Amino acid sequence: MYHRRRDAKLTYAFLLTCLMVAFGFHFYLRAHGREPWGPGLVIVVAGVLAGLTVAYTSPYWLVRNLRKNNRSAAGPHVFTMSEDGLATKSPGMAGSIEWANICEAYETREFLFFYVSKGMATVVPTRVISTAELPALRSAMHEWLGERAHTLPTSSAHRTRSGTSNGT
Repeated sequence: MYHRRRDAKLTYAFLLTCLMVAFGFHFYLRAHGREPWGPGLVIVVAGVLAGLTVAYTSPYWLVRNLRKNNRSAAGPHVFTMSEDGLATKSPGMAGSIEWANICEAYETREFLFFYVSKGMATVVPTRVISTAELPALRSAMHEWLGERAHTLPTSSAHRTRSGTSNGT
């Protein structure tokens, strides 16, 4: 699973470490002949809290809730990229972001992320961009964003893509 945000990885690592310490303490007490009722309870509570935290911060659940509760997320989206910026149109919503207001842009194998703040991004699926148009789009992103554009090398985009983009 791809996480751009470093703190999401740290949260998962911290929760895993807490569970490992709790299990280690539990087995240490058992090995020394003590009844680990208290640590056993701690393990159960830590496991439940870790599971809820991971589920709450999981991208799957965030997107699922967004689609379920947001009318504009459920309909078709049109993304237009031009020298002026990134424009988005969907049912009940239309907006645009000038390139100067985009902090960073990242390309993964599946998405383009245009961050306007640390945790907020406009996400464009790369499957809607044809393979022929992708190199020109990458070049334009570097022209518009400079060092803030982080795209994949041309050779790493070896997947077959279909569809067309709505502007470059």
